[in-house]
Amino acid sequence: MELRIALLELVEKELPKVAVEVDGPSHFVRTLRVDDDDGDLIVAPKPNGATLARRKLLGARGWTVVSVPYFEWDACEGDAARQARLLAQIPPLAALARRSQP
Repeated sequence: MELRIALLELVEKELPKVAVEVDGPSHFVRTLRVDDDDGDLIVAPKPNGATLARRKLLGARGWTVVSVPYFEWDACEGDAARQARLLAQIPPLAALARRSQP
């Protein structure tokens, strides 16, 4: 039991509290906005109220919340692009990834 507690304490001290949320279509509402350049209407997804509340609650508990919207994830071409996208949003994890590479 002591080993488990020691490991948990080590993880808690070494790793940042990061919540990665993969947000699908149900996490968004569609809004219309006018394009500043040409006046065209643009449909823009925005996080819904429940998604914003969850992020706020996690942030209040000390978590860094990283949102991965489905439309940005789908736009990544391949696993390398997806990994780069995640690591760019999570600097502490990027540092850990660099340390673990040979």
